Amino acid sequence: MDLHEKANLSKPGGTTRPVRVGSVSIGAGPFTVIAGPCAVESPGLLLETARAVRDAGASLLRGGIFKLRTDPSSFQGLGRAGLEELKAMKGELGLPLVTEVTDPRHLEAMLEVVDMLQVGSRNMFNYPLLSEVGKTGRPVLLKRGFSARVEEWLLAAEYIRKEGNEDIVLCERGIRTFETATRNTLDLASVAWIKAREPYPVLVDPSHGTGLRELVPP
Repeated sequence: MDLHEKANLSKPGGTTRPVRVGSVSIGAGPFTVIAGPCAVESPGLLLETARAVRDAGASLLRGGIFKLRTDPSSFQGLGRAGLEELKAMKGELGLPLVTEVTDPRHLEAMLEVVDMLQVGSRNMFNYPLLSEVGKTGRPVLLKRGFSARVEEWLLAAEYIRKEGNEDIVLCERGIRTFETATRNTLDLASVAWIKAREPYPVLVDPSHGTGLRELVPP
């Protein structure tokens, strides 16, 4: 049994199934750009960023409220307090909001604010979290684990899909290789492979993929 049969995906020959987030359709129509800060340092800064990325042509706003850090002493995000402030200013943002969920206990509060839930690279193998995210019915941006094979990435998506949620967008964000010139190595071959075979829209994160902002011009 091959990977395609394991996942039991209903895809006719690589036809992309668009995912709607607010007024934006990912996988159909115009090129989709998601932009914004990795970590929201203040709600005011996010509002300023929202205006800038909207004027630059972005489709969705990304802003990290809860952050998973390798170093526990690093900034972990604004947390619930930041979420409450975002809720108060949601109408002013002007773009659908994407943010990362790191803990299923945060989901109820996040669903009041967030238009699309992101599962980050470190949580791609967190199967209980994937299942809980799937149960919400909210569109999901599933980032590839930095050590994950394509098969593992697709089967992670299946945890979400088995809960009845097919609104899944995959995001290639680079994988760990022996190359040291960039932070990670963007596996663009996997993007082409998935787009030819699977129904999921696929986005690419050049920021985490390279780790060098000069390689990601505005």
